[in-house]
Amino acid sequence: MVPTRDDRAFDIRGVPPQTWGERWLVLQTLFWLSAIDWAARRFGFRRTVRALARHSHDADEDAQGPPLDQVWRWASVMIFANRRVKLHPVACLAESMTLWFLLRRRGAPVRLQVGVRTLTRFESHAWVTYLGVTLNDFEDAVAVYTPLDLDSLQSGREAL
Repeated sequence: MVPTRDDRAFDIRGVPPQTWGERWLVLQTLFWLSAIDWAARRFGFRRTVRALARHSHDADEDAQGPPLDQVWRWASVMIFANRRVKLHPVACLAESMTLWFLLRRRGAPVRLQVGVRTLTRFESHAWVTYLGVTLNDFEDAVAVYTPLDLDSLQSGREAL
């Protein structure tokens, strides 16, 4: 079942962990949020994504991943860690890179998306998709951004 916007109204802020495994996922998320935010600021987006891609599964988009409901639950718990527990504020890029990295480590062939738009000024936004469903934002919120091609970067090959 793919969640609708109404179903996601609570999920977009994240859901509290209910099991010990989900509590462990919150701790992992808090650690990796800080580490990835620091690495992206220190080494840049390209180098950080390539390093994360090398240390996670090279999940093929055509491969059978976990069910959408399970990936949705993991993503909601990770979003909870960032948006409600917050050790320090991070931007959408660090949140999306962390979500992308941890879900790939769990075997889900997720895609990191970065989009840009220029209406009055340059803006960018990052989000994660799985089976065509945006996990950490609303579909209409990301529809106004033009996605950049990050496929070769996410697979660890040279790009950009």
